[in-house]
Amino acid sequence: VSMLHTQLEPHLLRRMKKDVLRGMPPKQEQIVRVELTAKQKEVYKQLLARHYPLLARGASSAGATSTALKNVVMQLRKCCAHPYLFGEEGKLQLLDTLMGRLIARGHRTLIYSQ
Repeated sequence: VSMLHTQLEPHLLRRMKKDVLRGMPPKQEQIVRVELTAKQKEVYKQLLARHYPLLARGASSAGATSTALKNVVMQLRKCCAHPYLFGEEGKLQLLDTLMGRLIARGHRTLIYSQ
């Protein structure tokens, strides 16, 4: 193993985390809240109305009910954040504009979406 390490050492670039972080600017976190579009609000309300009896009961010990609740929550989440359901509306349109400006200024970004 030590012989393999000596042979590979000239070909590998090793950087330590503390060395990389030394030259970086401090991190900034920006939370951008975006309202739902009218179309998204309409679909969201329809989903809530359709599944109201299930949501009113809540999660019980039965596995089927828990799975059904998870499915409803996933549908509501898709209504809010899915990139292809509503075309160029809402969150992704704002993100596209924002990313264009940040990249033009030389920023590096990491995006989390919920």
